[in-house]
Amino acid sequence: TAGLQAQQTIDAVLREEDQEVGSLSSVRVAQFVAETVRTPLLLGSSSVIRDVDLAAALTRDAPREIYAMRGLAGIDGNISAAAGISIGAGRRTTALVGDLTFLHDVNALLVPLTEQPPSLDVVVINDAGGAIFDQLEHGQVGRRPGWAEAVERLFGTPQTVDFEALAEAYGHDYCFAEDLEELGEALQHPEDRVGIRIIEVRTDRTRLRDLHARIAEAASELSG
Repeated sequence: TAGLQAQQTIDAVLREEDQEVGSLSSVRVAQFVAETVRTPLLLGSSSVIRDVDLAAALTRDAPREIYAMRGLAGIDGNISAAAGISIGAGRRTTALVGDLTFLHDVNALLVPLTEQPPSLDVVVINDAGGAIFDQLEHGQVGRRPGWAEAVERLFGTPQTVDFEALAEAYGHDYCFAEDLEELGEALQHPEDRVGIRIIEVRTDRTRLRDLHARIAEAASELSG
């Protein structure tokens, strides 16, 4: 009962926060994908797997395999691992990753002509940098006078990659999802697709520290 109450609280906070800001948070995107897809699912390291652990209600009524690389850390090789899962299972697989996790293994999109291509949907939560660090001690340092620029440069590592152009360069399909409805449509009927497709969702990582604090505060009231 307590778990259900906590889940309802988290869901309410995520909906309210997105409505107030007028855009999706990465937590809500991760929750939606994890609860929606029925293919094998690889969760990218760093923020994504934490967001799913925090917010997603994973039920047993639609069992599927969920994979992750080295627990909660390690952004190397996630796309390659998802490709291997797809080829090994002989079915379409979904990878849910952050933008830096994707970029660290971007050359996994290069499939040699002599190799079997994977059947893969790659959902990229693009918040233009490393979201995880603002939620750790680095975020506290970045809020000290005079430290914001250095922390953003060294840990936020902002990027402005054109993911559509990147998909085109490797010869793969691309889809941009602006809201959950479009994301849901993009993830429907995976058996009708072959090859690799990149689905991009853009979010704002500057919201996350306050959003997590808001969730924690709302959850604490349940036990108060």
